[in-house]
Amino acid sequence: MVGLAQGLSLAMLDALFGHESEKGIYLSSKKFDFVLFFVGVLLPIVFFVLYWNAGIPMASLMVLFIVLLDTPHAMQTITRVWMDDQARTLFGRRAILCFVVMAIVCLTLIFTGNSFYILIILLFYGPYHIIMQHFGMASLYRAKAGSTSVQVAMQDKHLLLSTYCLCVSWASHDLFNLGPLWLWPEFVQPFEALGLALVPLMLSDFWLSFVLPASFVYFVVSLARWLLGLYQELGRGMGLNRPRLLTLCLAVLNFLVVFFVLNAVAVSLNEGLFFVVIGITAWHAVQYNGLVWHYNNKKFCALKGIGGAGSALLAWLSQRHRFFYYIGFLALITLCTQLIAMLLLWLDSHAVKAWLGDTHGLVYAAYSVTFTHYYLDTLIWKGKHNKELGQVMFG
Repeated sequence: MVGLAQGLSLAMLDALFGHESEKGIYLSSKKFDFVLFFVGVLLPIVFFVLYWNAGIPMASLMVLFIVLLDTPHAMQTITRVWMDDQARTLFGRRAILCFVVMAIVCLTLIFTGNSFYILIILLFYGPYHIIMQHFGMASLYRAKAGSTSVQVAMQDKHLLLSTYCLCVSWASHDLFNLGPLWLWPEFVQPFEALGLALVPLMLSDFWLSFVLPASFVYFVVSLARWLLGLYQELGRGMGLNRPRLLTLCLAVLNFLVVFFVLNAVAVSLNEGLFFVVIGITAWHAVQYNGLVWHYNNKKFCALKGIGGAGSALLAWLSQRHRFFYYIGFLALITLCTQLIAMLLLWLDSHAVKAWLGDTHGLVYAAYSVTFTHYYLDTLIWKGKHNKELGQVMFG
């Protein structure tokens, strides 16, 4: 174990100061990939310092984070799938229809007084789709290095899924037990009054005596299998895939730190959810925004949009000096889909008027965009699509 720890430490150092001859295993370049690694991991610390020392309200930081980082990431996902001919062929009509469907689902839940279901979806689906992206990135790094081992892929996947299960099972019990941690309690009813079958289950002895211990055992076993596989690679004299190793280690550490440390501190501040969202989303959004923007410029602009009208439009919008055109185009797509959803639900005119008059209506509208990108991200990062993904997105 001492030798393994030393090997991992050396691998981390060599990842930063290794030979440039290994650049073929990176998705863009060694420097660019590692900038995305560390900027994304350090961002939650920056937000925490701004909150703690500068006294900036966490609600304001959350809005800033959503506008500058999270929403562009969501729209990058949507347009990257919509506007690239290969990706559209790969993912089919689901990539287009799900946007309108999600808008209708969210508005229907709001109009029928069931908006609390949105929060349940956010709690479970949000972290899952982030874990899936980390697995997808690790898979791409494996493919870049020429690895085709299904066993190694499953070890990576179970390590990340067990981390998700451990964190979410603990956080769900903690959050539901403490009640809502939002600054705007009028958004939702108190969790204790939801009347859902899921909530009493999370607060029950069964959850504490079985679900949480089972999640912990799953995590320990998965971590042991992953470390054993890494040790076997070292024993066979195989070189470590450094970016894959960093991707997995940082993903696991990021989730554990955010859910068990930052949230534990933030609970006393009554703003725990904000820390959790910023903490686990920052690297996810930075990595995806950076890589997609890089390849939009490199691939599509260099090729002058060869491959279809969608690719040509994406290439034109992706040029650096047209960044604000790009953002405006994304906003236009969002507005159009929301209007379509509202027209389909116009029978309940009073509810529509009430929603338009509610200052929180835009927040609920944004949920449909959020859930759409959750779905598309999960679809993109499925294991069976990794080979096609490498050709379509990072080719």
